[in-house]
Amino acid sequence: MESNGEPPNKAPAVVTGAAAAVPGGGMDFLSRLPDHLLVDILLRLRTKEAVATTVLSRRWRGIWAQLPHLFFDGVHPSVPARALAAYEALAASEAHAAADIQSLAVSLDQVDARETFAWLSLAAPLCGRLHLDDSRAVSDEMVELFRGRRRRHDGEASEMPCFRRATEIRLRLGFLTLELPRVGVFDALRLMRLQNFQSRGQFLISDTMLPSLQELTMSGVRDMNVLTLNSKSLVSIDLSYLMGLQRLHITAPGLHQLDVVRCFYDSLKPVASITAERLEVFRWNGPYDLESVHLGEMPPDARSTSYRHTSLARFSDGSDMCRVSWSLYSSSPP
Repeated sequence: MESNGEPPNKAPAVVTGAAAAVPGGGMDFLSRLPDHLLVDILLRLRTKEAVATTVLSRRWRGIWAQLPHLFFDGVHPSVPARALAAYEALAASEAHAAADIQSLAVSLDQVDARETFAWLSLAAPLCGRLHLDDSRAVSDEMVELFRGRRRRHDGEASEMPCFRRATEIRLRLGFLTLELPRVGVFDALRLMRLQNFQSRGQFLISDTMLPSLQELTMSGVRDMNVLTLNSKSLVSIDLSYLMGLQRLHITAPGLHQLDVVRCFYDSLKPVASITAERLEVFRWNGPYDLESVHLGEMPPDARSTSYRHTSLARFSDGSDMCRVSWSLYSSSPP
């Protein structure tokens, strides 16, 4: 495609037949191009603009649905909902061939639980990688309120739909209240990052729902009192700023790295039990109680680690804050 918007010189030889007339007496040679060239044109547009080409003519109606990557930047939550509903209709139509959505990225300009989870439900059976970012819609006042110690349960909890095909899910939820689905299996999911949301008290991740999960990150969570992670597939766990956490239970025989940073700050006596026979890197920074934080089965050489550091401080209320980091290497550390 030339920079002036004219079709390549050889384009008329690709598709035969008369060109369609357009208003003003010109000829619509562009619409005569094969689908793969029209898709290549749309790849150079923003997704919102690509979807808008459906109004050009019937020829363009299903072209955008062949795009492998969709990115909606700074839009109202209703925009991806309408686009995905149209995509679903095109995919079901015999007249148009819709491609699998390899990745879907959405940046929203406002927080709306109903609209957000509406389009997430539409995206669940369609996309391979999902990235939602609500941070642009979050005000400083919302952040300060979220960080406050007063318990908050604003509105109903929204259930996350089951993404059976997705391999990666990254969600910044704008402090919405989230629950994992009661039924369903995320068969292909290997990476999940959940940030800036509220919980309803207990949160469970297990092999039954997430049999392939390898990397888990949870950050900026309120009102999650109990977190239980039972997984044979998890390799890396990164937990930070889980405000309100009181109990942490981890059973992960394949875990290599665990970070627990600035959690338990609303708990006078944090309770944790961690069993990870293959753990190589462990970092803990936050309230700590030697009587209630238990490290179960650990690597047999953990006591002679190649790097180990522990520091302990005492809060004014008598509780302890502990910074622990140690690494275990099978060979010399880098």
